[in-house]
Amino acid sequence: MRVMLDTNVLVSAIIFPNSRMDSLIHKATLGHQLVLSSYVIEELLEVTERKFPDKIKSVNLFLLRLPYQQFKVTNFGGKTSEFCRFCHENQPVFVVFYRA
Repeated sequence: MRVMLDTNVLVSAIIFPNSRMDSLIHKATLGHQLVLSSYVIEELLEVTERKFPDKIKSVNLFLLRLPYQQFKVTNFGGKTSEFCRFCHENQPVFVVFYRA
């Protein structure tokens, strides 16, 4: 199954690591194909640089170690939420939300 994580989930996993977030990342990558859009990666880097500039190295290291497939998102007239439904190959992407 293809799994996509929201930017907020990635921020939480990297900036505020704990056993629940570690478990979520592990489950998302174990036996599944994690996909991240270019939009999510860009947003992750922008948020980290703006709010947690001392953690940018941690984010880069996390992304280097994380097994994922990246796909480029095209901005459809300012509406970027539509990319959550299908990737560029028109394959379904399941979005995982984390609730505390």
